[in-house]
Amino acid sequence: MINRQVFKDTLFSIIELAGDTGIGAVKLNKCLIIIDALHKALYGETLTGAIYIKHKFGTVPGREAYNLMQEIIVSGDIEIFDEMVSPGIYEKNHYLRTDLKAPVDSFNDEELELISWTVSTVMSMTAQQISEISHNKCYHDTPMFQEINLDNIFTWKILDDQADDNSFERGISEIDFNELNNIVQGKQAAFNSAF
Repeated sequence: MINRQVFKDTLFSIIELAGDTGIGAVKLNKCLIIIDALHKALYGETLTGAIYIKHKFGTVPGREAYNLMQEIIVSGDIEIFDEMVSPGIYEKNHYLRTDLKAPVDSFNDEELELISWTVSTVMSMTAQQISEISHNKCYHDTPMFQEINLDNIFTWKILDDQADDNSFERGISEIDFNELNNIVQGKQAAFNSAF
């Protein structure tokens, strides 16, 4: 079941971290599912409790999360503006109301790092890159408008970059977040995304 406050705080954090340019709906949805899938892979449960549904254009938050997002938008806490992303193509960019700040005290340090890493990664991706990771095996194996199994989103492989034939894999339970974060930041980790 969705934790309404944590979902709202996560949403605010993503939008704030996206910066002055705002964040479009596609990238916002990708940030949400990546955060929940990574949190589940690392800690055994999602951060927000939201479910995600296969939609013809990619994975989207389920009805409960979608309705909560609409409530927040109607309240005015999130403002949406249609902005041109290329000639003739507009996207709805999301911004926090100017007097709002994301509540950082809602998360522990590891959760804040996970959210920050996800936003910086997704924000640097092109539309083509997002499309490629959004329509992989897990997405194709899920019937249309059905729930995406977050357990199938990520598999982590920690690679020894000293020798090609000396790579190894470890179970997620053996890796603490600080180690994982250091590896990811150092670009020594490869993850297979399947959403």
